Amino acid sequence: NPKNYLHIEHWLFNYHPKLKYEMVGWMEILILPLFYKRIDIDAPMSFHLRTVKKPVRLLYRKYWYEARRKGILDKVDLDEYVYKRIIQDYNTSDISKAAELFLKEILRGLNRYDPKKHLSYPKILKEFVKRKYGINL
Repeated sequence: NPKNYLHIEHWLFNYHPKLKYEMVGWMEILILPLFYKRIDIDAPMSFHLRTVKKPVRLLYRKYWYEARRKGILDKVDLDEYVYKRIIQDYNTSDISKAAELFLKEILRGLNRYDPKKHLSYPKILKEFVKRKYGINL
C-alpha cells in the first residue's frame, strides 16, 4: 500500500500444547488460550521483502490468485491460463517479457524505503541483498 508501506505484524509466543492454528476463510490464524497475554513491541524486528522473487513467479502468483478468485482454478490449466492472460494484458506471448512488465507495474506502485524517516536496513539484510542480488541498500 503506497500510502502505508510499513506493516506491523509480529507474533512471538512461547510453546503451549493448547496453541493451535485454524483455517478461517482462506487464511490460517493462531488460536490463543485465554490465559495468554498480549505484549506490544514498538520496534521493528524484521523486514519483509515481498518483491524479491523472480518476476515470472510473481506473474504466475498474480494469475493464480485471479483464477482462484474467479473460481476457475481447478477447471483450467494454469500454464494455459497465464499464456492467454499475458497476451491480453501485456500484448506478448513471451512470459519473461510479460513478467518484466508486471514487475515494473509493481515497482511503480511502491514507495522507496526512506531510512531517514524510519530506520536503516539491518546490516545482515544489507549484506544478504548485496551478496545475492548485487544491490546496495
